Amino acid sequence: MIRRIFCLFALTALISPAAIQYSGAVPTVATDTPATRTALVDFIKTTLTTAGWSCAGSTGDWKCTTASNANATGQIKVRIWDPASGVCAKLSLLNVSESIDLTTNVGFILADGSVWTVIANKYHVYGYSAGSINARHSFHAGTLYKPDFLTAVSTFGYLVMGGDNDTRATLRVTFRHELYNQATQQHILNSTGLTDSPTADESHVVGMGLLKGSFGTQGRQWFDDSYMIMDPLIYSDDAIDAGTTAGKWVGQLWDCLLVQWKQFTEGDTITYDSKTWRAITNGSADGTLFHYVPTP
Repeated sequence: MIRRIFCLFALTALISPAAIQYSGAVPTVATDTPATRTALVDFIKTTLTTAGWSCAGSTGDWKCTTASNANATGQIKVRIWDPASGVCAKLSLLNVSESIDLTTNVGFILADGSVWTVIANKYHVYGYSAGSINARHSFHAGTLYKPDFLTAVSTFGYLVMGGDNDTRATLRVTFRHELYNQATQQHILNSTGLTDSPTADESHVVGMGLLKGSFGTQGRQWFDDSYMIMDPLIYSDDAIDAGTTAGKWVGQLWDCLLVQWKQFTEGDTITYDSKTWRAITNGSADGTLFHYVPTP
């Protein structure tokens, strides 16, 4: 089967420190317990505004745009809104001109009074509800860092959501659970928009993943017990499972790093490059995605 795969890979750092791409400001971290759809929508909007996004709209319905940067994969918009029914707020992806508006296969996030944490910088956002594995309790959206030579990519934006309807209870795997995503996803690559809402974890048109290779729960570290730090790079391609085409790198996650082959619990923190990093991935023996956060 031909599949379009959006994949996050890891390139081993040959020198230390790794080439982490910082957004230029300390990321914003906020928590709240929104019990209504509108409260959840407005909480996310407020956090994005604080982090440097620009938002337009009114309470319960916002379109928020990432900041501009010569080394970003363009700018994208994320719409967050209260659909006026059900128990979930919704999210979808647009380009800046809104000529691409991915209103099919939108994401659903549950507003049930759970404690939501949102981590955001100027170029992306990650949100999750602590302690829950419910399919509607996480999302990740934004643009990437790209090197100067990558002129073929003018725009690249992504939105990954754990829920694809208002009642979804089946877990959809995201970076919160493993080093890959097999969940409801939307991507914009230059002038093309792609959406997917898989019917099973093995059946998806659009996917995200990290370099895999488990060494058990104890993992692998350098001989001095330091971690294997890697750069979280993104590639996108057709038929990647069949190996018929080469994976094409499109950029790197801002303010993130990978600790490869080491298991952590979501929320664990480490210190690297004199900064604090919080674990996004929970309990994967393949490794852990970390996000730069303010030092307590």
